[in-house]
Amino acid sequence: MFRRLHLMLLPRSLVGRVFTLFALSMLVFVGGGLGIFYRHQFLQHIDETQDAAYTLVEVASRAVEDSAVIGDYDTVKRTLSTMMVQSPFRSAVFIDLGGGVIRVDAPAIDYHASAPDWLTRRVGRELFDVNRVVAVGGK
Repeated sequence: MFRRLHLMLLPRSLVGRVFTLFALSMLVFVGGGLGIFYRHQFLQHIDETQDAAYTLVEVASRAVEDSAVIGDYDTVKRTLSTMMVQSPFRSAVFIDLGGGVIRVDAPAIDYHASAPDWLTRRVGRELFDVNRVVAVGGK
């Protein structure tokens, strides 16, 4: 049974066999090249998002430092809320040394086409939290 199917699928002429070998080789090389290209694009996008996150934290940290010095936690919360608009973050948290916590979550955005769960988990594994220690008063 398998032998008969095997003979029916294989080309009978030399030209057909060479063309089949060429087509399979092209399929492997193009598929492999496409996979390498997509992996590179994925990792590059992850790096760009992480760099944007660092930049956003550095820009906002100055305003948070100034507000934390005078104890104006309402301004800290507004600064974090402003930072969360159209940002790659899910949430921003300010943790005071006294144990006070100010947490601001990103506004819910309704995406028309959501990503598959496996891709969302993969991106979540690649991205990591961005933390910035706010040093106030020369300490």
